[in-house]
Amino acid sequence: MRTKILLLIIISLLPAVVSLAAVNLEIYPAVTYGAGKGLMVLVPIGVWMWQRRSRGEMMRQAGLVRTSGSAGVGLGVIMAGAIIAGYYLIFRGQIEAGQVIGKLKSLGILEYYWVAAVYFSLGNAFLEEYYFRSFLVSEYMQVTDNKIYAAAANGLVFGVHHLAVLVTVVPFSFALGLSVCTAVAGFVWALLRARGVSIIDCYISHVMADLAVFYAGWQIIC
Repeated sequence: MRTKILLLIIISLLPAVVSLAAVNLEIYPAVTYGAGKGLMVLVPIGVWMWQRRSRGEMMRQAGLVRTSGSAGVGLGVIMAGAIIAGYYLIFRGQIEAGQVIGKLKSLGILEYYWVAAVYFSLGNAFLEEYYFRSFLVSEYMQVTDNKIYAAAANGLVFGVHHLAVLVTVVPFSFALGLSVCTAVAGFVWALLRARGVSIIDCYISHVMADLAVFYAGWQIIC
């Protein structure tokens, strides 16, 4: 059991290591980002195959169940509304545009801001839901039967993953606060998955939340 928990910790921190290397430290970001994301695709498949799960079991574990999507849209409206309200009520005028612009320039995406926004909101959100909620939640549930504990662990590593990026664009106090908010969102999505809600609903709400974040970012740099 100790070995399994250690391995689970390692694979849980993989996304944070990818973010640290590619975005924070900018160690050949085009290479480390792509390779890291590739690992995030392959690791769950490798683990499921090692566990000798059938294709049907993999799909059920991933949360690919039918849904109308209404739960995802409803949660997405709440999250996006909270993000935009938080920007205007708390963060507007508190974050200097220079640091944000500098990081976007160094990563080469400032001129393609909304192209990047669409990619991260659609593509990266999909990968994060696949890795954190389709894969990690089910792995945590093999260690503990307590859905709250499993969701809390998922939210924690999700927050750490984003902290590695946020400290490069905003002051640490803001980065920490935003990472806590991200961890709460991760907890909510993980709890929904642990209770059998479709990964599609988690993805829909994640996309809406990310678009709200990029809207707030655009207001900062404009």
